[in-house]
Amino acid sequence: MGRNVGVTEVLRDALPDGSRTVFETLTHLGDWRLVLLALAVIVTVDFFDGLVRPTDENAPLFSPAVLTIVATVFGALALALVLEVVIDAPVAGHSPREPQTATGFPSGHATVAAVFWGSLATWTSVGTRRTRVGAATAIVAVVAVSRLALGVHYLVDVVAGVVLGAGYVAVVVVLDARPGRAFALALTLSALAVGLVGTDRALLSVFGTLGTVLVWRLLELPPVRTGLRSGVAAIQSSR
Repeated sequence: MGRNVGVTEVLRDALPDGSRTVFETLTHLGDWRLVLLALAVIVTVDFFDGLVRPTDENAPLFSPAVLTIVATVFGALALALVLEVVIDAPVAGHSPREPQTATGFPSGHATVAAVFWGSLATWTSVGTRRTRVGAATAIVAVVAVSRLALGVHYLVDVVAGVVLGAGYVAVVVVLDARPGRAFALALTLSALAVGLVGTDRALLSVFGTLGTVLVWRLLELPPVRTGLRSGVAAIQSSR
């Protein structure tokens, strides 16, 4: 049985001319490149916040919530890559007579949007939990619709992506995974992705996960942490 149930075509035909540009912009909310950039900014801000305003001298530089978000996103990205190569389903509209250059199930954008925005709603404290969940749900829905409107995925592709991303967040929550455990799971899945897929995204997943862990562990060594905070204190006192 095919994946196409006609929703992609109906939605695309119903949209007004010129709307494609809008959806091409909105779909970036689930683009893995933009999400990784956002993660880098979040981690950097969290690091300097922990460096400048520690609750006590032994307080960690990185908050467990931010580290868990990073590990969860990398883990879900790696899992999506594994599923893409195992299932090996073509993108929407692909002709059997043409070489397959990309896979369509599950939707990578829907997966990334669900896991990233879902993680922010789960582990951050901005606003109320209800507001965060509502905002995350709206953004994920927009990304899912954009993939259908652009004609690059079928309905089942985006639904599977949303379920995968949100499900991965739920698994981490249920397992009560601390940052170390969450990173261990992400690293395992990333290594599997490299072995099965071997693409740039798979390599980025494993090196991103491993690199984050190494930097985290290095900067949290007591002598390093104390030295960094002493340096910041000296700069602040000299002003």
